[in-house]
Amino acid sequence: MITRDINCQLVNSESTMECLRNVSYQTFLDLDVPTPLYSYSFGPVVDGNIVEEDPAKLIQKVTEGQRNITTMAYMTGMTKNEGFRYLSSSVDIVGRIEQNVYEQTLHGFVQNNFGSNRIASGVIRDTISYEYTDWGSGPMNSYTMTSSLQDIITDHQWVTPAVQTLKQLDKAKMTSYFYLFTHRPRGSPNPRWAGPVHLEELPFVFGAPLHSTPLGVFKSNYTKADSHISLALMTYWTNFIKTGNPNLPTSQASTDFHRHFGPSFEYENSDRWPAYTNTHQNIVYLTSKPRIRDFYRVHEISLWEHLIPQLESRLSIDEPTSRIPLDTNTRDTTTPGTLQSTLTDSNLYLHISTQPAITDYGTTTVSAGIINNTHRHGYKIELSIVLAAGGLLLLINLIILGVIYYLRDRKKMESRLAAKYLAHLEEIKKKKANGRGFMQTTPDSGIGFATLLNAQNGKGANSTIGTGSHQSSRDGTIRINEDGDIEFEV
Repeated sequence: MITRDINCQLVNSESTMECLRNVSYQTFLDLDVPTPLYSYSFGPVVDGNIVEEDPAKLIQKVTEGQRNITTMAYMTGMTKNEGFRYLSSSVDIVGRIEQNVYEQTLHGFVQNNFGSNRIASGVIRDTISYEYTDWGSGPMNSYTMTSSLQDIITDHQWVTPAVQTLKQLDKAKMTSYFYLFTHRPRGSPNPRWAGPVHLEELPFVFGAPLHSTPLGVFKSNYTKADSHISLALMTYWTNFIKTGNPNLPTSQASTDFHRHFGPSFEYENSDRWPAYTNTHQNIVYLTSKPRIRDFYRVHEISLWEHLIPQLESRLSIDEPTSRIPLDTNTRDTTTPGTLQSTLTDSNLYLHISTQPAITDYGTTTVSAGIINNTHRHGYKIELSIVLAAGGLLLLINLIILGVIYYLRDRKKMESRLAAKYLAHLEEIKKKKANGRGFMQTTPDSGIGFATLLNAQNGKGANSTIGTGSHQSSRDGTIRINEDGDIEFEV
């Protein structure tokens, strides 16, 4: 594209390179290089001179001891909402976004970053949407959808690359520092809901809030709180440039100059900025009240660092084609970016419908976002097994519950029978005290066994039930076994 714009698109690479060498640098600076949305237009070129090798490989060599850069230090960070720059024209003034705009934006983001993998792009899109949806406020909340898109772009484009670099540098024994700028200037031209956005920390680094008049391109009005943050950032940055350590040689202490902008200086009492290590992953929050935190967005980073690459590798094919053998249970659909199955020559094939990727310069890229339903077929078996196991466990629980209730009711019945029997014996004792024998039943108790009282023999009254005999009632049966023990049958 660049060679075409400067008339160096020639027949072979040698003549093209010779033409480019004769073009002035100003011509290149004046070029309007179109940048795909949610992606990068170009990056560093490994030329063997300025950039000797891929940076990741160079860091790996340092880790292995082939190169030595341990005397160097590294600082990196970002603002809270770097991704706002891609959404400012799609969101209304209070931060709401329409559902169709959300889906189109997410689709464009996936296509421009993962669209080359036709098999995986649809799965990746659904995974990202699920992970970043605020389920507490509802999946299609117009406010949280905006926040979700900001987080998606910020995490993928800024946070994850920064953390991956920090991890590699720590393995190489190189001292590194990590920051997050979370302060929104009072005079920010961006809406309040956007928070601190891309490049919004630069005025603080260059001391714009310390000037009573606009400083160069920084023309916003600043508060005293802004001034304190600017003083702190300038101290951190200049310390790092001098020594490779943001804490030295100048400490964050309050001076007359600091007190000119306010009675207290929060950074004076803040903890020292700790170096980043893979063990603690420390990060400093640069705001009006500085804080030291650790493991910033570790869950979201793991999504981009591990899960998404795994989906790309496992759902990829060597040579993308529009006809891929598919399982016969695949559903039919004609929705763009999904699956359409047809039966051809006794074989079912997958037809990939395509959609243009979204760019900011009018051109389109043919790609597709699909979900490979071949991987979904096996889930029916697992689901059936889970349902069968659940039904069996439910049946076992019901049986156990029934046995427990039966035993409990039987115990209650035996207790009632025993209580009635004891009450009857007490009644016999009372009659004995009157000195006369009789045959007695207790209709109110429901126990109809005979009692013989013999008060004339002088031996005392005896209450007997013949061995092996039994008496019945509406509550159960009382019997005396051969050993003379009383048994209750419910």
